[in-house]
Amino acid sequence: KDPSSAVLRKISDQPVVLADANKGDETLYSTAKNLQERYVWIPEMLKLSYLHHLLSSDVLQANSVMVFCSSCKETEFVRLTLQILGLPVLSISGYQMQIRRFQNLGRFKAGMARILVATDVASRGLDIP
Repeated sequence: KDPSSAVLRKISDQPVVLADANKGDETLYSTAKNLQERYVWIPEMLKLSYLHHLLSSDVLQANSVMVFCSSCKETEFVRLTLQILGLPVLSISGYQMQIRRFQNLGRFKAGMARILVATDVASRGLDIP
């Protein structure tokens, strides 16, 4: 049983599907053994509410979390929203100068913020131990 799905069930009676990306055909993709990937399908209008609740819950409180968005605009919107709601968050997007992206990645790796929001293009090449 996944504790994050229990959190989602507490806040909504909407159908929620949580998929573990580490299970399945490992010949299609490769994920580091100490990395947990999860995908959550939820209604569009509730996305940020679910995300904030999950990131604020005890389940994910002590973990570093990366959130991938499909566009630079969405990345900055999610970062700003989470920041306004009081979460320690940084972002990496094409709207930033390269030096700022390196600084934010370094801060995330150093634990200065536990949440990094990035465009899905960044998911292909980030090296985070």
